[in-house]
Amino acid sequence: MSKFLIPLMLCLFISCNSDKVAKAPISPEEMAAILTDLYYMEANFESLSGYVKDSLTQALKQEILTKHQTNDSLFVLAGDYYNLRPEMLEKIEKMVIDKIESQSKPDSSLIKN
Repeated sequence: MSKFLIPLMLCLFISCNSDKVAKAPISPEEMAAILTDLYYMEANFESLSGYVKDSLTQALKQEILTKHQTNDSLFVLAGDYYNLRPEMLEKIEKMVIDKIESQSKPDSSLIKN
């Protein structure tokens, strides 16, 4: 009897723990801020190619991640997390687009009539 009880209890324990929702490694707002910064970095180096572009991109990516108090491993983990949650990823993409659009609109107070 105990031969079957231990595996049964183990399965029950595992199934109860699997119901817990995993926490995002990086918040959606912070992920959107990081992706926005990475977008601007890529845009600045669009005309470069090859080794120079790769080196600059990698160095600046590390600076951006440091600025946001994270690292490459955590960023990749967060990317995997959000890729498994399309509705959250879509929300992040919308935040990035909204931020880029708001920053690219001219300030109407600076326009002279």
